[in-house]
Amino acid sequence: MKLRAFIFDADSTVRQLLTAIFKRRGYDVHAYSHAFACQDCRGLNCADLIICDLVLRYGSGVDFIMAQREIGCKNSNLALTAGSWHEPDRDAARQIGCQTFTKPFPISELENWLDEVEKNIDPARELSDYFQTHTAVPADPSGEMRAEEG
Repeated sequence: MKLRAFIFDADSTVRQLLTAIFKRRGYDVHAYSHAFACQDCRGLNCADLIICDLVLRYGSGVDFIMAQREIGCKNSNLALTAGSWHEPDRDAARQIGCQTFTKPFPISELENWLDEVEKNIDPARELSDYFQTHTAVPADPSGEMRAEEG
């Protein structure tokens, strides 16, 4: 089974760059302009890793990850990106188990993190496809949902 990554970032250039990096590594990539809430993970992870921008249209990446945890998300391969970090945000991200990257980050920094993460992914794991068969609920009130796979 291919590795699967979710990317949540409003910046199309960032989404395109991350998509290219992950695809080059063999990932099935799902990139979105904003985060959405998975309502029922059925006990399975939806992705092998999730990378999200700290600044979302309606809230923060930290709030999004915390909300996902509250509904049962157990994904442990999480990263948040930001153009700049205030220490309380970086501390909060780390407390919920997120790797943090400051934009623009060196690609090698991301690649090194991926090398470590991939060592711990069970090739026989099962991933949920619930997000593909059900309408995703936007994590913000805009109601906008656009998958931008490239």
